[in-house]
Amino acid sequence: MTLGHVILGISPTELCALREHEHVHVRQYEQWGLFFLPAYALSSVWQVAQGRSGYRSNFFERQAYAVEANQALQPNPQLRRTGFGDR
Repeated sequence: MTLGHVILGISPTELCALREHEHVHVRQYEQWGLFFLPAYALSSVWQVAQGRSGYRSNFFERQAYAVEANQALQPNPQLRRTGFGDR
């Protein structure tokens, strides 16, 4: 869960797994400012009114999942394991 610039998670593993997705929400918050939470809620209400999922169909979640999926396809050199043998 993201609140402004703070990302909350139940474990370090979860935080690592959801980092890209939640960073999208941080950027959304930076763009929308105080309007982010009401806009997020309104998007969910609109999707439910249209008979869709209030979470997965939410505009902001679709954006975050799209970036997350795109990142998963990109090689990430920062994930390279370093250890004593890598020096």
